[in-house]
Amino acid sequence: MDVCTRFDPNSIVCVRCVSTHELIEFENDMQKFMETGKDIALICYDIRSLRKINHAYGRKAGDAVLAAVAEYVSEITGGTVYRIDGDLYCAVLRHCKQEQALELAYEIERRFTKPWRLTPDCRDTSLYVNVVLAVIEVNAKTFDCPYPDLFEQALENSRKLKTVTLFDTESEQVSQEHIRLQMDLRSCILEDMNGFDINFQPIADPLSGTWEGLEALCRWQRPGHGWVSPYTFIKEAEEMGYIHNIGAWMLERAMETCMDLGLHRLDSFFISVNVSPLQVIRHDFAQSVIDIIERRQYPYGKLLLEITESSEFSINEHTRSTIDRLRGLGVRFALDDFGTGYSSFSSLKNMPIDYLKTEHEFIRNIEHDSYLQYFFFMLSEVARNSGMKLIAEGVETKEQLDCVVRNGADLIQGYYFGKPMDSKGLAADIRHFYESSPDLQYLPMDYMDFQKWSNSKVAYSITPALFSLLSRCMDTLLHSTAPDEAVNEILREVGEHFKVNRAFVFLSEDSIFFSNRYEWCADNVESQMAFFQDVDSASDGFYDILTHNSVYIMTNKTQLPQNLSERLQLSGHEDTVESLVIVPLSRDDHVIGYEGFDDSVSRQWTPEEMILLHNLCLLVLIVLNHQRASDQYGDIRAIGNW
Repeated sequence: MDVCTRFDPNSIVCVRCVSTHELIEFENDMQKFMETGKDIALICYDIRSLRKINHAYGRKAGDAVLAAVAEYVSEITGGTVYRIDGDLYCAVLRHCKQEQALELAYEIERRFTKPWRLTPDCRDTSLYVNVVLAVIEVNAKTFDCPYPDLFEQALENSRKLKTVTLFDTESEQVSQEHIRLQMDLRSCILEDMNGFDINFQPIADPLSGTWEGLEALCRWQRPGHGWVSPYTFIKEAEEMGYIHNIGAWMLERAMETCMDLGLHRLDSFFISVNVSPLQVIRHDFAQSVIDIIERRQYPYGKLLLEITESSEFSINEHTRSTIDRLRGLGVRFALDDFGTGYSSFSSLKNMPIDYLKTEHEFIRNIEHDSYLQYFFFMLSEVARNSGMKLIAEGVETKEQLDCVVRNGADLIQGYYFGKPMDSKGLAADIRHFYESSPDLQYLPMDYMDFQKWSNSKVAYSITPALFSLLSRCMDTLLHSTAPDEAVNEILREVGEHFKVNRAFVFLSEDSIFFSNRYEWCADNVESQMAFFQDVDSASDGFYDILTHNSVYIMTNKTQLPQNLSERLQLSGHEDTVESLVIVPLSRDDHVIGYEGFDDSVSRQWTPEEMILLHNLCLLVLIVLNHQRASDQYGDIRAIGNW
């Protein structure tokens, strides 16, 4: 392209005779440059307003602008300017680092804030021209695609961002692969969920050692590539608007599998299915879930929908109405990965949620991290006070299991209980819903050795609520003049705080019998004192397991001592006692009685609660005027240190 022009110092560049090399020359030169040198960069540009200039001032003016810009770019870069296609140009910069090329491109961009003044032959016209620039760092993969396509891709990024951009061919390949993945995902979803499958991971009850529920996990095998991570394709499905298709398919397939195996007939069974916040906010979400349940005739009460905690999910009038409608039919909801997102602890009490699920990061290394232990305990307290259950997800070892159960986990999920499996694997292991495995069972009868506990390095802090309880009991001790009234008042305070059915104190009459001396009962709970006046403590070894530094915990009635169990049967109260905790009253390393609490439901006790109960026994002993109690337990002033 030859155009007669002249250089005008006032406008920096006008137009003179300049020759731009064509595409074939560019290809040949680039091959030579790459064979003989390195640090090659390309600055490509496109005159965006050229068509308007041609229309307003004629093609001659447009050619003059192209020549003027090419001359300026060539002079400032010291490189050769090539015409690639139409009004798309490229300058080749040899021995030029990426940073230098970017600086030159920004300088060229700034030049376009000034007018380009043409020669008298073009009517001495000054024009403002718009340009798009991009820098391409040359490497072995730069020219895997045709040159015009490469430059157009680079310039398209600059058009979107409205500034100079650096085009990375490797990043572009990732972008292209991303597009191909989206296309494959769309095809598989629309082709009857081709390549999709469901795995199931058990959710276990640590007290019984049996599986109680399942979480349905979506899997996708991309044609020609293999299995794709759920974190990848779920996010893509959300961005593409296909998460609703996956969610509905998952729900239906999960119900179908459970019903085929007869799991829906089990009393405590539930299937947990993940739902995206984007699904919940849809106006038809509740009705779509109801339609699937009705079509499958699946029990509403055996479905748990897990919503991932995220910025997209918030409780507003619409989402509350949606969740309340389903909960009213029996469907339960869980907040997944709680503690990693946007929900505050204070907002939980107003959330229509039945379960909290912890994120894996809170479980990893928890057995060695006192901060994680206390944080998990705090989660369990929040869940309990909000009327929810806590599911610990990501438990992989026995040590982690002990730690999370001790700190308040209601249910457990993780590799320790079972890895995700397909429907065939689930059918082969279905016995775990009926049989308790000794390897998986968290011992329902446990002993807490306080001497060992006090010497351990595990740190726990007493909660404000427990400290308040201890203070009230201390106040009762200091201000009461009647021992019997003081003991009854302490039992009432403790019983109401822990919301148990009954609190009681047994004292030894001789070496064989314990006599039930004190009892507090919750509202609508019948007294059992008449049936427990004397309990034979020797016949079943009950006395032997009560030592001065242990606490006896029974989380189901099958673990009750023989005589207590027999008394319950005789009294007709067998169904009212499901769990029991017994804290010994000791003198001179000998058990002289015990304080106990029973409840009609399985009750897990945290270490802090056990420590508190152990110290409350000191108060009871003092009230009962056992002179040597402080020798056994230490100075009463040390109680607050717990």
